[in-house]
Amino acid sequence: DAPKLLLSAQRMKRLDRDRTRQTERWQNLQDRVSTVTDSPERGMELALTAAVSNNPELADQAIRWARQHPEEARQVALVVDWCGGKLTRAQRDEILGAAWRAYQKRADGEIDPVRYRDGLLLRAEREQEFPDVSRWWNAILPHLKSRDRNWLTDPAQLYALCEILDAVRQNSRDDPRTDDGPLFQQLPMEYLLSLHPREVESPTWQTRAAALALVAIDPNLAGAQFLQGWVLEDPQVMRTGPGVAYEFLWANPYLPGISYYNLDPWSYDRDASLLYARTSWEPDACWIRITVGGVSEQNCPADWKAKPFTAGRLTLLPFSKGCVDLPAEATETSARSPSTILWGLAPQTRLSYKGEKKPIYSNADAAGMFLAPNNGEKIICVATAK
Repeated sequence: DAPKLLLSAQRMKRLDRDRTRQTERWQNLQDRVSTVTDSPERGMELALTAAVSNNPELADQAIRWARQHPEEARQVALVVDWCGGKLTRAQRDEILGAAWRAYQKRADGEIDPVRYRDGLLLRAEREQEFPDVSRWWNAILPHLKSRDRNWLTDPAQLYALCEILDAVRQNSRDDPRTDDGPLFQQLPMEYLLSLHPREVESPTWQTRAAALALVAIDPNLAGAQFLQGWVLEDPQVMRTGPGVAYEFLWANPYLPGISYYNLDPWSYDRDASLLYARTSWEPDACWIRITVGGVSEQNCPADWKAKPFTAGRLTLLPFSKGCVDLPAEATETSARSPSTILWGLAPQTRLSYKGEKKPIYSNADAAGMFLAPNNGEKIICVATAK
């Protein structure tokens, strides 16, 4: 059967074009396969090169590697899927059975995207129908929507999630992202803003691999086009190391990208009580993250919390009194007017401001932040008890 894991027909067509044109990414992968025999991604590298070049010798090497490394569940599944034409049914069952037994011995942690991804890809090769992921998805979705989003700062978890989404969409008519459209529409931009200033300049290969896969999941999203603008930058291209195969597999230079320098450098999710903001895209920029767990910062002046903080078109205004006067520009009613977020409030503080006929009441989020309305109102106060 044709590969059903990660190598869709459209993706294979692009990779074959890279091979024909002998692009730098293809040559880097070939160099790594021929010189780094002890690579931790050896099974994937051999199988990917074999599948794109239709090289039976490399396919044999990949299969031998899979036999010798049953503990590498994900890579074994990819080898069997991409090089399965050279295996009999009995050989497939033998290799996959050994990997499944090794997988089941691992510590429990089914909600972890990395562990679940490994098991899902194995099951996809062992079972005649693609596994139903709905039960796991219903369990993991609250974690993805959580108020700390710690998984967002772990590129291994984000990358595994992307592989799950790609495999599900490729092998079923389902797209789990529809269960929370706003979360996944925001995700590419939020991921870029979550990177520390130095990470933007010098990302790890895992960080970059996650970004490449995230763009590939839905390149039409506005945030994905800014993320694509970042991954297209030449200094970050992975030319050596374990990330070479991921660079070749996911990077699509034929997609348009928008310079991330044009992205307003802040992101706020009220439901998650999560804010990312930075003063610029330079390596020495002040970067902050506010969640229910507190404030994280890098490169910021010691007194930044005591005065208005500006990030692009956002003003972060500390709230220290019963009322606060918004900056004049924050009272504009245009859709393109700057935004103001009050912060430093107690969680869920009740606030009030004038409406056309009567006061309007609203609450700060669980982290003590409140996005001020652009309705012309200048003063926002803590609501007095009735």
